Amino acid sequence: MLNKSNWKSRLRALAMLSVITIGLLPSLSPGLRAQTNSAPTSQSSVIRADDEALRKACAEAVEELKAARKLIAAQKDQIEVYERLLELEREITATAKRIGELSARERDELVKALNAKDREIDALKAQNAELKRQRFTLWKGIKIGILGAAAGIVIGKVL
Repeated sequence: MLNKSNWKSRLRALAMLSVITIGLLPSLSPGLRAQTNSAPTSQSSVIRADDEALRKACAEAVEELKAARKLIAAQKDQIEVYERLLELEREITATAKRIGELSARERDELVKALNAKDREIDALKAQNAELKRQRFTLWKGIKIGILGAAAGIVIGKVL
């Protein structure tokens, strides 16, 4: 983007320089003048006309240079703004990349936490099943009582 802008500004400067050179060329060249037998004062009037044309061309060149300098200054400001915008775009891209990385890490952490939760729930279910198996119920009490009485009767008869 900057190369294109730089190329355009160089092309404009070259075009202005060409216009100035073409404008000054006729006034600087001796030109073809018809030889007359007029008085020497008439030649000085031609020189004055050439001086006048040269002054006019120089004044126009100066005005074009002033305009070119203003344009270059404006383009310099524009380039600075583009550079600031480019830097902001780079910062935004870097921040978006960091956010994407954080999201991926957070997602991984959430998956790990969910897996740990599932393992904990499975362990609690296994403990609950074991506790249910070991708890004392009425039927277990009756079974133990019958087995105890039977054992007492057997021991009572043996002794």
